[in-house]
Amino acid sequence: MAKDINNCTFVGRATRDPQVFTSRAGKTVCKFSLAINGWKENDVSFFDFVMFDTFAEKVGKYITKGKRLAIVAEAKQNTWTDDETGNNRSRVEFIVKDLNLLDGGKDNAKQTEDMFKVDDSSSRFEDDIAF
Repeated sequence: MAKDINNCTFVGRATRDPQVFTSRAGKTVCKFSLAINGWKENDVSFFDFVMFDTFAEKVGKYITKGKRLAIVAEAKQNTWTDDETGNNRSRVEFIVKDLNLLDGGKDNAKQTEDMFKVDDSSSRFEDDIAF
């Protein structure tokens, strides 16, 4: 069976500062929304995004309201039953796979570098590899 493709690319501005919190399962979660202008005047779409774990911890602190972002994400549809009405509900949010800060400025390159800096304190490799 052929593999389906679930890959979306967005460029827009953060509508608010992100919400960074720890889930009941102990994972760090970062949620935010992006406003994306359409082709027509006053044609704006709003989309919800979520990041998890170390990615959420590192990147979440650099996203602020109005910041221009380029995002590659995977669409995920969540479904549930509304407790009050008993109706089935659904919502699509996008799981961020990659993010770039697009606003200029002298600190932008440093921020992007810091977001993806790897912690070398726990090396994956033994120091005595012979080659």
